[in-house]
Amino acid sequence: MTEWDAADYERISGLQLAMAEEVLALLDLNGARRRILDIGCGNGKITAEIAARVPHATVLGVDPSHEMIEFASCHYDRAIFPNLRFEIADARSLPYREEFDLIVSFNALHWIPQQDDALQ
Repeated sequence: MTEWDAADYERISGLQLAMAEEVLALLDLNGARRRILDIGCGNGKITAEIAARVPHATVLGVDPSHEMIEFASCHYDRAIFPNLRFEIADARSLPYREEFDLIVSFNALHWIPQQDDALQ
């Protein structure tokens, strides 16, 4: 697995955030959306934005990078984002089958070898 320097990524990821915000503006995150999964959540900034937009839903961000998940968990406090969690996970072997109403991934799938496994 690739490890990332989460602090550096936080500093240089403005383009990724801007692209994700464009897509988020097009999504209807209300209604039946109760459980949302963000695959390749990185530093958690976009996942936290999703959680802020759907306070009555639960949002889980997963990423294979221990450093990214640690950074996200420290920067997006459960007291402020009670509906948000982060977990270390590999997109190629996620244990979930029908737990989520919506699955998103922003700027992450192209980093995954064996993309067919991840898309399953």
